[in-house]
Order: sequence, then C-alpha cells, then structure tokens
Amino acid sequence: MKKGLLYTTLFLAAGAFMLLAASSCGNKKSGELNPMNDTLSTLRNLDLLIGEDPDNPENYFARAQYHFDAENPASAIVDCQKAIRLDSTKAKYYLLLGDLNMMVRKPDETKACLQKALDLEPENIEALLKFGELQLYLKDYEQMFAYVNRALKKEPYNSKGYFLKGLAYAEMRDTNTAITSLQTCVEIDPEYFNAYMLLGTIFSNRNNPLAATYFQNAIQTNPGKGEAYYGLAYYYQMNRQPEAAISTYRNMLKVSSRNPAAMHNIGYIYLFDLNMKDSAIFWFNDAIRADVRYADAIYHRGYAYELKGDKTAARMDYEAALRVNEDHEMARLGLARVGRSKN
Repeated sequence: MKKGLLYTTLFLAAGAFMLLAASSCGNKKSGELNPMNDTLSTLRNLDLLIGEDPDNPENYFARAQYHFDAENPASAIVDCQKAIRLDSTKAKYYLLLGDLNMMVRKPDETKACLQKALDLEPENIEALLKFGELQLYLKDYEQMFAYVNRALKKEPYNSKGYFLKGLAYAEMRDTNTAITSLQTCVEIDPEYFNAYMLLGTIFSNRNNPLAATYFQNAIQTNPGKGEAYYGLAYYYQMNRQPEAAISTYRNMLKVSSRNPAAMHNIGYIYLFDLNMKDSAIFWFNDAIRADVRYADAIYHRGYAYELKGDKTAARMDYEAALRVNEDHEMARLGLARVGRSKN
C-alpha cells in the first residue's frame, strides 16, 4: 500500500524559511552595546526610558527590538521609523527595519532599507548577507551569490555565508555543491543547527546513513527543537528501522508533546511495519485528538479498523476523512471497499 503524507522536505524552499526575520540583526549580539541593561528589559521600563528622553533614537530602537522579539512587527516598525527620523545615519536601524518589512512580506521595502544600510556602510557584512538572503527569497541566485561572496571576501570564515550558499545550491538542485558549502559552514561553526538539518535532509533524500549523523548533530546542538528528531525518525522509518523510528518519535514528543505528525507516524509504523493494529489505532487516536482535521490520521485509523474486520468503524472514519478533505482519494477508495452507510 502506498504510504501517505509523512514528511515535508526541510529547508529546500527559501519562502518557507522566514529568511531575514529568522536571523535578525535586531537580535542582540555578544559584545554589542546594549541600549538597555537586563533590569530595563521590560516594555514598561522601555516606555519609561522614552518618556524621560523622547529625543534619544536608541530608546526607540531598543523598543523596536523588544517588539520584534515579541513578534509584534507593527509596533516595531513605528518605533524603528521614529529612531530613523531622529538619526538617519545608523545602518543598524535600517537593518532592523528591513527585517521587519520582510516579516510582513514587503520585499521592495526590505530592499530599500538594506540599500540604505549599504549606502551608509558599504562593507557592512550583515547588510551584505541580508541582501543575499533577500535575493535568495526572490530566487535571484546570481545576485544572491554576488552579495554573499562580497561578504565572504571581507570575512572568509563567516558560517552564515556558507549556509546561504548551501541553501541556494540545494534550491538549484546542485546538492553536491550544497553539501560542500554546508560542511564548510559546520566546520566553521559546529553549532550551526540549520546547516545540520539541511545536510540531514539532503542525505536522507539519498537514503545515505550520514543523514542520521547530521540529524543527531542537530539534536545535540539544540535538543529542544522537535524538527531534528522528526528528521532522524523519518530517516529511520524510510530505511526499515521501525523500532529506532518509534523511539525517536517518542523522544520528539518529549519536547513537542502535541505534535500530531509524530503521533500519526508512530501509528503508521505500528500498522504497516509491525502489523500491530490496536497500537496503531491508539496512536492515530492521539494524532486526531491533537488535530481533529488530520485527514490522513482519520483515514489510517479507518484502514486499521478495516483490517480488524470492523467495517462500521472503518466506514465512519472514511466518511469523516472525506468531510475534512473531499479530495482524499485513499478514503474514497476505502469507502468503496466497505460500502457506504445506508442512512
């Protein structure tokens, strides 16, 4: 039986990656002057700072960073624009405003902000890399490589530059060159989570055992990220290691306790690999409780009931799956097998 939707390939589409926003210049860096100390990090204290010194652009920039981190782009944009009106000579203000415009999906405004930052500081590495990210988002690979290579010429050991090149090559389906760039990235920065994830995905798509190593490295780098466990578990699942896959999905649920895809996939393994129908139904139930519109989980629970000989329960699930997704072909075929309800 053909397998259902189990896994969405990670990181191979720049649009799904929140490029600029995910690696914001607005995030504080070690060694960088922080306009507010730890005791003044709340919104209320930032408001007080602005009230006491309303002409200080750094206060508005600090509050814009606060709103950015809180994923409140509208308020952050207002504060960032105020900082620029007070002082239009700071590249970092335009970089943050560029991130915010990207967050609200305004690439033209993002480009204008990044260009202004480069006008102020033509060799600003962060601005060059963000311009490269923007071009990657727009899928203008030639321009993307031009900006990133300019940054790498100035800073040859910049891990982010190599990651961006790896991501671009992956999108261009030049996976061998992508691997080279990504391996350089993790050699420079052994804690680069996203590079390990993309390497794991590439090797997983090749059914290469190195996939497990890279996903394990990602887990060690950031054990709180569920997607690394998912990538590793899926690799095991697709390479006939059902026990290892179930164990890894369970570990994923320790950090992402209500993830319906992990629950569904455990059920799928119990059903199709281990022929344990009751255990499969248990996990499909959990997946459906986590997401009542999970059509694949509803269908597969119905199929488990069908295999157990319970056509009534199977019919109910096939009908429910079709109510959620009227184009679910497997549910339609299942319903044809068990027959429609007479009611």
